Order: sequence, then structure tokens, then C-alpha cells
Amino acid sequence: MAEIILLVLIAYVIRKLYLWGKNKDNKSEENELMCNTKDNKEYSFEQHLEKTAKTKTEADKKYNNRAIILDTETTGLSNKDELIELSLLLVKFDKEGYLEPIANYTGLREPNCQIHPRAQAKHGLSMNDLEGKNLDFEICYKIFDKADFLVAHNSSFDKKYIENEFDYLSNKEWFCSYRDIDWKSRGFDSQKLVDLVNEHKIEIKNEHRAKSDTLALFELLNQKASPKTTYFNQLLRNNNIRQKDIDFSNN
Repeated sequence: MAEIILLVLIAYVIRKLYLWGKNKDNKSEENELMCNTKDNKEYSFEQHLEKTAKTKTEADKKYNNRAIILDTETTGLSNKDELIELSLLLVKFDKEGYLEPIANYTGLREPNCQIHPRAQAKHGLSMNDLEGKNLDFEICYKIFDKADFLVAHNSSFDKKYIENEFDYLSNKEWFCSYRDIDWKSRGFDSQKLVDLVNEHKIEIKNEHRAKSDTLALFELLNQKASPKTTYFNQLLRNNNIRQKDIDFSNN
């Protein structure tokens, strides 16, 4: 009888140990899954944002009929230089490519480095002009959120300084009015904004200041490239943006 009781106790203890070990393995796997879920959740969310951005620009999503014409002034030309003036002009456009201004912003920013003398000679901004100044990021982001297209004359220059200050612009389409329009085939000797503006009899004030250059580019892109279209429409076409890709219903 004692032997039977002993065997029952041993079997009970063995079963308890088995269940405890199995439960421990389950808990360990659950904790591992929870850790992986935490990591994957963050990773998947970022991947989702990236996929969403690509879907918006690469699949069948229609662009809105809004663009931002912009210009910057900087402390110099190197990658270590900084943005010191930003001008944004939000416009809407119709099927013929005519632009209409909606909103604008121009702001100054105090840099963390000195202004190169040649840059200062060009735009005329000094450290005294910039002391205590900063961009209104709330207004800038509100403007950036309104448009799918960003346009600048020599956009590769402006882009690197703007993207140093502003996040989440990677889903925007950047257009360069300097390179994306074949000005020479149209009979112009120079691609420089000041020369193109002069050729089209457009008045420009405060040359090489961001706001003036933005307004000058707006006027230039609004000029007719042919009897039926503007330079802005040429810019869209040369970047493979078709009219059927754009939603013109938002007036």
C-alpha cells in the first residue's frame, strides 16, 4: 500500500514539473513575441509610412493642383552651410498651366555659422540682420501640407538646405525650372533666372533675395511656352506628370 502511495506521489510530482516547465516555455515565448511585436510595431509603422508615401507618388493616386514655388538664401554653398532665408509661394494651377497665388511666407533664420563673404555680397544679409530670427515652422508646414509639387530654380541646391530643417518632405515631387525646361532649345542663351526674367521683360526687385526670386520665378512660369500652354505645364510634362494624374476639382 505504501509503495502505491509513493508511486502516486512521484507521478504527481513529475506531472507538476512537466506542467511547470511547459508553462515556463510558453511564458518565455510569449515574452519573446511581445518584445518582437513591440519592435515590429515600430518598424512596421515606419514601413507603412514609407509605403504610403510611395503609393501616393508612384501608383494611381492623383496629385492635387497645388504647387509651392520657393527660394532660399544661405550662409554659403557647402554642405556645412545653413539656410538663413526661406520664401514659399503656394499656388494653384489649371489645365493650361496658369498659376494663381494662394498664400505666401518669407522668414529669416539665425544660423549657427558665419556667413561667407561672397554669399553676403550676393544676398546682402548680415549676422546683425539675422540675430534672434527663426522660421515659423507651423506656418511653413501648413503650406507644405497643401501641395504635392515643390518648384525651385536649381532645386538641388534649395532642397538640401530645406530638408535639413524640415522633415517629412520626401513624399513631395521636386521640380527644377533651371534643368527641367530646355531653355536653350527655346532660343535663350542663359538658364540663369535673372537672365530669363530679363528676356521675358519681367521686373524684379531686390535680386538674389528669396522673396523677390520666388515672385520672379512665379511670373516666369506663368509665361506662355506655346499658344496653348505655359512654362509650368512644360515643367509638369518634362517630369512625366500627365493631366490625368492631377485632380483639378479642388478649386
